Amino acid sequence: MRLAARVLSIALLALVATASAGSRPLAAPAVSGWLTYGNDVSRRGDAGTSLDAARLRPAWFADVDGMVTTQPLVAHNVPSAGQSTIYVGVSSGRFEALAPNGYVRWSIDLGIIPQSCPQLPTWGVTGTPVIDPATRAVYVADAFGWLHALDLATGRERPGWPVKLYADSRGELVWGALADVDGSIYVGTGSYCNEPMEGKLVRVDIATHTVTSWISVPSSLGGGGSIWGWGGVAYSTRDDALYVATGPAFTGGMNTGNPSDDSAGYGEHLVELNRDLDVLGADHPPDIPNGEDSDFVGSPVIADPAGCGEVVGAINKDGAFYLYHGNEVSAGAFAEVQVQATDFSHPMLTNPAYDPALRSFYFVTFTQLVRVTIDDGCVPHVTWRVRFGKSTLNSSPTIASGLVWLALSGQPATLLAYDAQTGARTLRKLMGGMSFDAPTIVDGRLFDDARHGFSAGARPSLPMHTVGTGPGLTSWSDSRHGWVSRESGVFSTDDGGRHWRRIFAGPAERVVRTSVTAGVISVGVRPTACNCTTRRLWTTNEGRTWHTTRELGPSYAGKGSILVWWSGSTLRQIVPWPATSGTFRSRLLARLNGQIASAAAIPGGAAVLLTDAGKGWDNAPRLALVRGGTVRMLTLSHVSGDVLAVELHAAWPRLVVTGIVADGPPVTVTWRTSNGGAQWTTAERRG
Repeated sequence: MRLAARVLSIALLALVATASAGSRPLAAPAVSGWLTYGNDVSRRGDAGTSLDAARLRPAWFADVDGMVTTQPLVAHNVPSAGQSTIYVGVSSGRFEALAPNGYVRWSIDLGIIPQSCPQLPTWGVTGTPVIDPATRAVYVADAFGWLHALDLATGRERPGWPVKLYADSRGELVWGALADVDGSIYVGTGSYCNEPMEGKLVRVDIATHTVTSWISVPSSLGGGGSIWGWGGVAYSTRDDALYVATGPAFTGGMNTGNPSDDSAGYGEHLVELNRDLDVLGADHPPDIPNGEDSDFVGSPVIADPAGCGEVVGAINKDGAFYLYHGNEVSAGAFAEVQVQATDFSHPMLTNPAYDPALRSFYFVTFTQLVRVTIDDGCVPHVTWRVRFGKSTLNSSPTIASGLVWLALSGQPATLLAYDAQTGARTLRKLMGGMSFDAPTIVDGRLFDDARHGFSAGARPSLPMHTVGTGPGLTSWSDSRHGWVSRESGVFSTDDGGRHWRRIFAGPAERVVRTSVTAGVISVGVRPTACNCTTRRLWTTNEGRTWHTTRELGPSYAGKGSILVWWSGSTLRQIVPWPATSGTFRSRLLARLNGQIASAAAIPGGAAVLLTDAGKGWDNAPRLALVRGGTVRMLTLSHVSGDVLAVELHAAWPRLVVTGIVADGPPVTVTWRTSNGGAQWTTAERRG
């Protein structure tokens, strides 16, 4: 499997008691919403709801620390009746649950794999998870081959989870979306940059945790046969059948020759299977050129145009779209249409959407939006094409209110809507960064890659909610004076938490209280004009007035007179702080050898937690103590496994570093020092 001929390296801008698996609390309201990729297991991408484009406006921006390739999911009646929660996975390994106003209710780090494949900057959560309403859990595949079952309301791992999906995590990953069918989770696997592997469709029984697998191309035939691309696996409720589209077989084993056979085993096939993973039918279209980058991509899409019965469509990277009759895959495609001219430097990498009212599929290429209509004779034909400007990888489409919605990744990146009937553009709004997956549209709101939220009409009132578990939502300058971000605003206490008063009307993504009177917050509500960053606001009068600054980056920490911020490997300090004349500037403190993961203010400077740039993990985390113009490096004790350094806390001379061992069942590692780093203790905790 190859994503594209060029490398994608631009980062996207973009509580109730836990129920046991397999059960639902009595009287708990039913979970509904956008629970899986494409809004149902047929992967049609039809929102089935209305969205008033004329009233659409930016509502909030949520900053995440990586690239997003997962489609946002939305669960209604979570965490309680009448409320909703949005879920998103990130290439940094973080999985987050957000309120409808962008507030982070909870987040969890699932780890980054050490992998040199450059198609994403890091590899964490790549495939879109799936929500199971019966167990009130979201099922997430991490980069190490583990399937997690996380409580929708709290993010806690369910007992007996995670479950191992496959062993070869260095060559195999979950690229596409997970599917939830009749009590089982189905997961397809693909390869990193065409490294040797065996493509699989894996079934996990939710109740028993039993794992079974079907291998598309065994290693005896060279391996390969990736199930990859955004949509993953599709399911027909009418035919009770699973459908996957696969990548090429690799050279190896008995598959030799110049070139070898790309279709060996079930390579470059549309495959139909039952729920027990027995093959019911398969087809390799004879016109797919051998030896070229022409594998299938994304999930099949299942539709039912009147008079044609159920049809299954699959897209190839060479631009061909094949249509099959359901339960008749082995008979071959009954129709084919060329959506775009074959161009292996700009292959088809979309997951199509289907509009049942217009009997039409919609495709987003590097340069066009294309409508393909199924006529009364069940023959597909291109109805119209809309051309974009810059050629680049764009998002897949979603259908809502007679419009085709998509995100254009060119400069400037924009959210677009087109009339599904005519192709006329009806909306254009700045996005601020690349977007790959299709927008999620539910309840008059649009969420795109969980980096942005757009809403039509008035913002609903939100009740005060308990403090979430997201990072950066609480900050104390001392034991009595603290700030906390809640869904309904930022609150301050001056008596150790006995009494709270609201000092800012909306939630903040990050709060830092440096003293009794001063501090900084980052807010995503009322986004900037580009919709590409949070706004940083500062106060020196206990929150009575707030001022916007562009001098401070999105990652910062402070205490007393020390306020520092960082980007990449560069650490800067705000001077003077607190601002006495209403102005300040940032000065360079240090350029460090490694990526800054976290920092904390200490007397005279900052303690900085470092990771290896582009890798994000280390068996022995490194700390830099930056004070008085000097940098003192500390290396913590070695821990076996792939360790992801997560957070640093300081109450000088005490320092605490936390991390997770990310290549197995969750283990939290804590390094502590009480004397500024002279001696350390290490502790590990499972679960």
